[in-house]
Amino acid sequence: MKSQVPSANLSFTARGEEHIPISSIPGIRKAGWRPPPPQQKKPPQEQCDFSNDANYLYGLFKTILNHIKSHGSAWPFLQAVDRNEVHDYCDHIKYPMDLKTMTERHKAKYYHSVRLFHADMMRIFNNCRFYNYPDTEYFKCASALEKYYKHKIKETKLLDWSELNDGDEESCSSAQIVKVISGKGDAGVAYSSENILRASDILIENSTSSSDDD
Repeated sequence: MKSQVPSANLSFTARGEEHIPISSIPGIRKAGWRPPPPQQKKPPQEQCDFSNDANYLYGLFKTILNHIKSHGSAWPFLQAVDRNEVHDYCDHIKYPMDLKTMTERHKAKYYHSVRLFHADMMRIFNNCRFYNYPDTEYFKCASALEKYYKHKIKETKLLDWSELNDGDEESCSSAQIVKVISGKGDAGVAYSSENILRASDILIENSTSSSDDD
């Protein structure tokens, strides 16, 4: 039986590894061949980025706050500093912060980014170390709790580790600067301008007190 498919004189020349498109073969379409539908490219799989997911961040911050508040070194920071007991606190600390205020801000959904949350938490530690001397229990609690907090926030992988070191300069308290000026501290440590001003105030206060005693 004679084939119904029209034949054609096909000549093939050795072309190494060159591929001949099927659609270019004479008579292939009349034989019923149809090209396959074009493959649709799948959109690239997006990485899970929770840094802007409000619900995820809300739950994350709640968990971190609970861990921080239950830590053994958190007791000085659970409530705001009582200005009736510490009369000069606001003279030296421009932006007070405490864990109760952070909890209230969290409930009000103030923390819409990791940076905001991190800034308030670091302010607690830096304020404490700025106001208090290194040998005080408050100073030691601030450093211990900060170390624990940085460990917890690092686990989330939502903040660059380099950013977790912001405020380290502030950890050098004004009390340490006083010791440097007095020749008793480490002069090779970098100090913030704010702490230097605070140290100057302390020296002036001490000088005034000594004069009054005389």
